[in-house]
Amino acid sequence: MRIPRIFRCSRGAVIPIIAVAAVPVIGITAMSTEAGVWYVVKRHTQNAADSAAYAGILQLVQDGNVAKNVDNAGRQFAAQNAYCTAGLMNYTGSTCNVPPAGTTQDVVIETGNYAAGAFAVGGAPLNAVRATITQTQPPLLAAVSLAGNVNVQSQAIAAVTKQADICAFSLSANPGSFTIGGNAHLDGGNCTLVADGGFKLNSNPDFCDSAGQNCGNAALGWGMESHSGCKPAGTCDGITVSHNYAAPTVVDPLSGKLTPQMFTGGVTNVTANNGQTITLDPTVAPLGRYQDLTIKNNGTVILKSGTYTFRSIDVQGGGTLKWDGVGGGVNIVLFGDPAQKNTAALQVNGTMQLSANMNTVPAALNGVLFYNAGINAINVTANSTITYSGIVYSPTADVSWHGNPTAGSTCVYLIGNTITITGDTALNVSGCPKNDVQQTLAVMLVK
Repeated sequence: MRIPRIFRCSRGAVIPIIAVAAVPVIGITAMSTEAGVWYVVKRHTQNAADSAAYAGILQLVQDGNVAKNVDNAGRQFAAQNAYCTAGLMNYTGSTCNVPPAGTTQDVVIETGNYAAGAFAVGGAPLNAVRATITQTQPPLLAAVSLAGNVNVQSQAIAAVTKQADICAFSLSANPGSFTIGGNAHLDGGNCTLVADGGFKLNSNPDFCDSAGQNCGNAALGWGMESHSGCKPAGTCDGITVSHNYAAPTVVDPLSGKLTPQMFTGGVTNVTANNGQTITLDPTVAPLGRYQDLTIKNNGTVILKSGTYTFRSIDVQGGGTLKWDGVGGGVNIVLFGDPAQKNTAALQVNGTMQLSANMNTVPAALNGVLFYNAGINAINVTANSTITYSGIVYSPTADVSWHGNPTAGSTCVYLIGNTITITGDTALNVSGCPKNDVQQTLAVMLVK
């Protein structure tokens, strides 16, 4: 029997096969196409996470672990890249926008410790910030082969990666707040000059070792960091040691620990003149509290160990101010005279041989040789007859250090509203109280 032709026709038999095979092909094509979209989102979330982590670590460096401030800083920069957590859009500086329908975002800012390639939330010491940004969105074309939403997540960690002791620190934010004069020769090493404003260099300074040798060697550990640049460019660019002219601002290590209200001035003037020698003892009346101290014409004033307050000190040529060498040393508070703004609270152009007491009351004064509590400047014209050990702290007044002081002390630390250094100056903070020695904080993305 012959089979009808219609039953022997195979035309169209492949259509069901194609129909079955088309589903995964379309799914693969859709996923391939949409993967490009996910890649773009991944790049955007990573950029946002990098910015948020970096902003967070700068805030951590600026004001310590104030969790709200660090969180705000990180979220602000994440928001500027269009990533925000729903319901957390009212923080300081919020610039959040509502994401597309069906899309959710989450921003997490955490502080912790980063060491040996690992981040520990809340670990000590706090030296890092981690930002994690997640965007959850429904699939579009890929929905034919992908059930559920797609999570795109990026993470970044920014950390403090370098710390160096500061040995001279200008607090003013003004450009040129730290001036280094012509032919300056700095001895010591392994510490950094910092300007919360900017540097002004009158020539290329020499950075040498503690013996005044081996100058210009970067291995000595010298550094220069400013927040707002350096001028003129020709000298700034010629520095042979580590330098950064766009560094984060550094916090005054003694801010709030020493205030004028902690000390009382006196009414007694002291003058040593024409070879006269006067010994002052803070354990007898007036208990170290004086008005003006003037030393001139080969006069000498000897200080017994303890704390002193003066309105001003003026050591003229031929005059000598020294500690008697018995006991722990001296701490001197200067109030200055606000009615005479152009008069120095400390003027030294003679012989000075002083060492700071490292164990005194209040404890914040430990290691501080001079605390200038007023607005009158400190002006020291140093030479081979001047030796000193301790911190010179002048937060609201200018400090000028000229000449050639004798090196050798392990605690020579200058902190001033502005600082001017000319000639040879020895700087060393290895023997200063550790709580008073601030450190530079270089930050970078580490992961």
